[in-house]
Amino acid sequence: MSNAQWQKITERFREGISGGEFLPGDRLPSDARLAEEYGVSRPTAHRALAELARLGLVERTKRGTVVCGPLAKATGRVAFIVDHTADRYDFPSAELIRGMQCGLGDDRHLLLCDSGDSAERERRLIQEMAEECDGVFLVPIGTEENADLYRNPPGPTVILDRIPEGATAHAVLSDNRDATARAVRELQSYGHRNIAFLGFYKPQNPTVAERHAGYRDALGDDRPELTRFLSPDLEQEGGARFRQAVEDALVNLVKGAEGATAVFCVQDMIALAAIDVCDALGWTVGVDLDISVFNEWPPALLRQPWRVHRLVPQRSEIGRQAAERLTALIQSIASEPRISRVPVQLLTVDRFLSESKGGISEIHANL
Repeated sequence: MSNAQWQKITERFREGISGGEFLPGDRLPSDARLAEEYGVSRPTAHRALAELARLGLVERTKRGTVVCGPLAKATGRVAFIVDHTADRYDFPSAELIRGMQCGLGDDRHLLLCDSGDSAERERRLIQEMAEECDGVFLVPIGTEENADLYRNPPGPTVILDRIPEGATAHAVLSDNRDATARAVRELQSYGHRNIAFLGFYKPQNPTVAERHAGYRDALGDDRPELTRFLSPDLEQEGGARFRQAVEDALVNLVKGAEGATAVFCVQDMIALAAIDVCDALGWTVGVDLDISVFNEWPPALLRQPWRVHRLVPQRSEIGRQAAERLTALIQSIASEPRISRVPVQLLTVDRFLSESKGGISEIHANL
């Protein structure tokens, strides 16, 4: 039985309930009876009734599937739950929020909620906002404690930024893997054979895993993999210890004739530290060492962004697509949960601005 057939059964009863054919308190046919009437399997019939329950139209009780009372009036609010906020780094992005509001239209307004990287607070917000708002945008912490809510959110929900392992909700994300592969191939087009990958060690973080997979896709079988993962504790700590870890990693990666001549940084924090290290060691970024980064901070924080290859997420488009998806869910237009990946813009270094004396070969000779 195809998905379209169980959806037809769901739509038949949804229209009957909204049109008054089935009234609050009425019992719908059992799974077995429904399967017999429509000539489908019992699992297909169960799926159709389960979808009606998810939409809040019926309740599965001991005495059967019962039509619920009138649905609550739309609130006109949509919650945007983020794992944290950071004004300096424009998170959540104003461009993303503009895209969301454009997609939602004038009838719905965003309510920003900060979970503060607390699994307990995130859980409470997801549950409360499902009751108080028409729908939810969620940037998840990704904690195991809330895996059940990622898999089965209590109301219309669209996940952004990263999709936790096992989550089955709708999601709109940047195309991390393909974008990273394009960035690394761009470095190869400049003549770089040995390209390093520098990130934090986060085996459970799908974003890091996708970007590393894209790096490996671009290398193929004939190029060496030069990967260094830093301790995730350094991301929270920052400061001198973090900068020293980046310096140690870079010096070791570029050492020798087979050392790296370019590095892909998985995020801005690492790229900025790499730029500082290059300045301290007398290396010229874009000449002595090429740097490519997934650029999610305001570019000015990289000081001289024109010297760095940057992958720039299309936040406005992500917001618009997410809002359109959420609106469809709120309107009970049933569909299978799916992940949409939005292409990322690649901005490359202007070689004219990067000319200077010395170069990569000179650095390698001195290490």
